[in-house]
Amino acid sequence: SMMVGALLALVGQTYQTGADPWQLFALWAVLILPFAVIAGFDLLWLLVVVLINISLGIYFDSFSHVFGLLLEDIQILAIFGLINLTIHVLFSLARRLTWAAQSRFHCPAVEATSLLVSMVSLTWLMIWVVFDVDATVNSSDYALLYLTIMAAIFGWYRYRSPALYPLTLVLTSLCATIVSIFSRGLFESHDPIGIFLLIALLVVGLTSGCLYWLKRIQQEFAAQSSLSDGEACDE
Repeated sequence: SMMVGALLALVGQTYQTGADPWQLFALWAVLILPFAVIAGFDLLWLLVVVLINISLGIYFDSFSHVFGLLLEDIQILAIFGLINLTIHVLFSLARRLTWAAQSRFHCPAVEATSLLVSMVSLTWLMIWVVFDVDATVNSSDYALLYLTIMAAIFGWYRYRSPALYPLTLVLTSLCATIVSIFSRGLFESHDPIGIFLLIALLVVGLTSGCLYWLKRIQQEFAAQSSLSDGEACDE
């Protein structure tokens, strides 16, 4: 798979095909996709996901439009967040469903990485909305999108499929958003020392509260796992 990328770069440089860099990475991802499906190797799937993100990043950096529609930076962030969230959901479903090729799509690294990229993109988007970098965008729509996704991820991984890592990402994202809201007051306040102190106390309080809650949830998940294992042994 690595040699495929090297050969594509060699052909492009030798014959001056005129292809854009994003096309190289996109074609690389497409060509090694059958290898990933056949091998079912976690790191190989991760390479495919990384190549998809790189090709998208280079494309938007060069053109910033899709199907003739000019996209703004905040819209690009939303696209990155939704695409990686979709990848996470697809791999999660492929792992949970019972079918012949289930083992080929058991890729914890891909699920964790794609969710991380999605949460970072959506958090950055929300911070963009808070500071109102681009006043032409409809902030309420993006805020609603962000809150809906956070609530869905929290609800799913708290009650339906208990997992600590996604909950940690959600809480971290929410903390960053809350801190950014108060930080905006720093630019509007006539008492910067007071607002700095408030932000410091807020960071300490949010971090402590989240860590305390996550520790309790971890104990709860461990107890549920032990109970499930005990029931399985009895059966």
